[in-house]
Amino acid sequence: MTLLFNLNTCFNILKDTFINVKLSCKLPQQLIVRFKGCTLLLFNSGQFRIMGKVSIESAFIHLESIHYIYSDIIIPLHLVSQTVVSQFDISLCPINLHHISQIYKHDKNVRFECELFPALSLHFWRPIHVNVFSNGKVIILGKDSLKFSSNIIDWLFNALLLLPVL
Repeated sequence: MTLLFNLNTCFNILKDTFINVKLSCKLPQQLIVRFKGCTLLLFNSGQFRIMGKVSIESAFIHLESIHYIYSDIIIPLHLVSQTVVSQFDISLCPINLHHISQIYKHDKNVRFECELFPALSLHFWRPIHVNVFSNGKVIILGKDSLKFSSNIIDWLFNALLLLPVL
């Protein structure tokens, strides 16, 4: 992997401007910059992730502010992942992950191992990955999460959550 800019130097410059900036030296090394409503994870390969409840346009504005302050980033950064979070009202539509997992037990796109991870993991929309939790929270992960999130939420509601309760 080619390293395109130095995260240590970037951190030392950004920490004087941004309050919520942290350098994580664990592999992969990443610069974590928190803004109101979103977090940007920058990697020295030029890739970044967006996490939070902010439009992609707002996230790119934050990214441009980082690029303006730390101008040694001479290559265009590119998005590798974003996270979309949704919430179902479980009082209207209870979620029984054990029941759903039994219905889909032979489907390789559905995984539920509650001892390892307390969510139903869905892989129907590769490379997008979806986690459904029993409290109604749905987390959609992947580069095109925002683009496909409404279709995924509709599918979840119709195919999974409206299943008859046992």
